[in-house]
Amino acid sequence: MDDPIKSLTELGFTEDEAKAYCVLLEDSPLSGYAVAQRADIFRAHIYEVLSSLYRKGCITVSYSSASEYAAIPYQQMLANVSRASEENRREAVRQAADFTKEGRRDDIIWNLYSARDIYSTLSRLISDTGDYILMKLWARDLSVIEDSLAAAAGRGVALHLVVLGSYQTSAFPFFCHPGCSEEEDGTPYRKISAAFGNREVLCGTLSDTRQSFCAHTRNYCLRVPVYSQLLYDLDIAELYRRDTDGHLTEAYGGDLIKLRRKYL
Repeated sequence: MDDPIKSLTELGFTEDEAKAYCVLLEDSPLSGYAVAQRADIFRAHIYEVLSSLYRKGCITVSYSSASEYAAIPYQQMLANVSRASEENRREAVRQAADFTKEGRRDDIIWNLYSARDIYSTLSRLISDTGDYILMKLWARDLSVIEDSLAAAAGRGVALHLVVLGSYQTSAFPFFCHPGCSEEEDGTPYRKISAAFGNREVLCGTLSDTRQSFCAHTRNYCLRVPVYSQLLYDLDIAELYRRDTDGHLTEAYGGDLIKLRRKYL
């Protein structure tokens, strides 16, 4: 080797480790004191260096009245270092995977501040869901994500939707409330809430004239109220749908639409 110290440091040795190993490679066994003198390493530091070389599989230690150290042959040392490096690499990969999972902790809340990002996130979450989706939204917003929902229905995903306003499609079933209109609602915002299985929720508002804002999360404490509210809305919608005998209409008369708006 033209420069053994440089070659070893490029393998990951510290300079002191490289010097100590080269000294032992030339003459073994030696005491720690002798290695420190020949390698020009402080005595207070030499045993830390030798311990590190031992852990890397570069030297052996014989324990008698005084500990002595000997270098493992160079080729065998390279094999040991390579094996240790591969084990460290695998451990680093495992930790990186754990870190990535930690980065997706269930308490993270992702904020979205544009209609485009909200629609894009909705489409992604719909595509990632394999069991069921609960959703309450305005007809105008349903038209943007209809294709994603139709594809989900085609995969066998159960869709349970409450749609505000008039809408027509044969791609999937939904509860429609044609008596609701954005004009009568009187605000520039359209509320939306959705649950994707029992794992993730999205809720917020969309607007054409103001800033849209939504949040989606896997946070359990936030999932539960959104999920529960959607189930409640669906329960009420089912009651209205099944009012074939007109009991609700008879009880509330012309105020039935107002009641539907109040609760849905």
